[in-house]
Amino acid sequence: MQFKVRKDFKTPPFSVPSEIVDSHIKLAGALQLRVILYCLRHTYDGEINPEEMANLFNVTVDDICDALMFWCELGFIEGENDLVVEKLIPPTPKKVAPPKPIRPDRKEVARRGLESPEIAFLLNEAQQKFGRMLKQSESSVLVWLYDDLGMDASLILMVLEYARQAERFNISYIEKVAKDWVDNGINSISAAENRIVELGNARTAWYKMQRAFGLDNRAPSESESKLAVQAIVEWKMTEALLKKAYDACVDSLGRYKVTYIKKVLTEWHKAGIKDVKDLENQSTATGDKPAAKKGKNFLNTTLDLSEATLSKIINED
Repeated sequence: MQFKVRKDFKTPPFSVPSEIVDSHIKLAGALQLRVILYCLRHTYDGEINPEEMANLFNVTVDDICDALMFWCELGFIEGENDLVVEKLIPPTPKKVAPPKPIRPDRKEVARRGLESPEIAFLLNEAQQKFGRMLKQSESSVLVWLYDDLGMDASLILMVLEYARQAERFNISYIEKVAKDWVDNGINSISAAENRIVELGNARTAWYKMQRAFGLDNRAPSESESKLAVQAIVEWKMTEALLKKAYDACVDSLGRYKVTYIKKVLTEWHKAGIKDVKDLENQSTATGDKPAAKKGKNFLNTTLDLSEATLSKIINED
């Protein structure tokens, strides 16, 4: 089927700078294109009204301002007075020092996208994963990861997919995971796949420990995450056994304390205990069982600690 442009329009056409199509249509999102077309068609006096466009396109004023800033930094839109500039650029708090590291601005992102097909591919695929136009902070971080941290586009996209599967699909978490990969020398697809398995195991272990302890749905601390991996992934302990350790901690201290629980679980691991049945068998053992010879009652889950040691555990962060 063939197509052609009609020339017998009932309404007169309006001018669109050729540079918009020639140089920027690849990187511009749908909302950015709608905004610039609307501005070229309706703002004869140069006055731009973000609120009006937000109502028309059924988006937020912030989304409109972000799209306007895209064209402002490329030189197609400018503020004729302070009032117009204030509409386009939200006020920013005073900065004590410039942020480190320095991230590319929107103009630099656009330039790099035109120079590098791989960056253009990265930004386009990222936009598909987000399901919307990328924000300035998002595109800036992605280009920074590629240019400054030296990550391959395919690895960055794997980070995005991992963050989405982890239900933490935001640029802060994406940057955190990407830095972790760089710090740990993850520079190939196979290494990234192995790292994803490790992170997935750690996430699953935390969910199980969180459920056993009855904790609120939240991200774990570093000590909690390490204990979850150690107890569930390495030591193969069951959730029911973790619940016993949690109960021991609350019975002894009156509150949840991960360092106390770690000491309980460590004692059980040394005795080869992996589930509640092992705990009961060790506690009722007779004959040549090591637990019986030592007189250790593992079913009594409170620890026999000195006052100084107990005080240290309670006051640990």
